Amino acid sequence: MLHSIVISNKLGITPVEAFLENYQILNYPLGTDFEFKDGEEVFIGATFGFIFQFIFGFSKVEKRKKVEKLGIETASLFDPRNTIIEIIE
Repeated sequence: MLHSIVISNKLGITPVEAFLENYQILNYPLGTDFEFKDGEEVFIGATFGFIFQFIFGFSKVEKRKKVEKLGIETASLFDPRNTIIEIIE
């Protein structure tokens, strides 16, 4: 799943948004009323921020993107310029 999230980021879809799409398909394919509780959305954003900035070395784009999915309003994109990563699954 991480590989598709990295590719999505390169296409302009935030890592959090790509994760939420996969999460919803796997866990709540028919449910539309599920939302993450207070604090959970911060944890998800911080996790992807850490992975993309400190492990992959991407720089964070200043402007946040509107997501509005599963209780998460906005999320960050990361600039992969000059960064080459290899994900082995």
